[in-house]
Amino acid sequence: IRVLQESGPNLVIRSLTTLGTPWQGAFAADYAAGALDRSASGDNETIETIMDKFSELAAQHPGGAGEQVTRGYLDVQGWNDRQAGVLDDIPVTLIGGDHFTLADGVPEVWPNDGLVALSSALAEGVSPAVLPTATRLTFPNVHSIFFAEALGLPWEKGLTWNPDALAAVSSVID
Repeated sequence: IRVLQESGPNLVIRSLTTLGTPWQGAFAADYAAGALDRSASGDNETIETIMDKFSELAAQHPGGAGEQVTRGYLDVQGWNDRQAGVLDDIPVTLIGGDHFTLADGVPEVWPNDGLVALSSALAEGVSPAVLPTATRLTFPNVHSIFFAEALGLPWEKGLTWNPDALAAVSSVID
């Protein structure tokens, strides 16, 4: 958005809506980077499989997007903080999924959509200098239709296909 804002004075960005965006990292990426212990999975076989598969993909593409969606890159290395002021006058809607829950789970992982913890998708720890105001919405969904398909769920269980989530996106655009 910063680049778009700098590209021309006539460009108006009316809103930003994110679906399952890892504002503070994707737990599977943190696991692949060695920053999250396997025990954070809570012994959930599905979550362990997701963590393992993400690790395999990240290893095949070193320096790729898998590293840029870690908590270390976004929070510790300061990517989020460098965005301060960009969203000051832009309405932001954050949509997250909580299909997977574990009562005593590690907050960096639980609840989650299969890839992103709800707290990360809702940017709960992002500085107000970066995200001054936001509408936060939660749906009982997995991350996307890719995850829905892989888990044998109807596509409507994916954030990107859920009618209620899409209605929320439409209402922001309208």
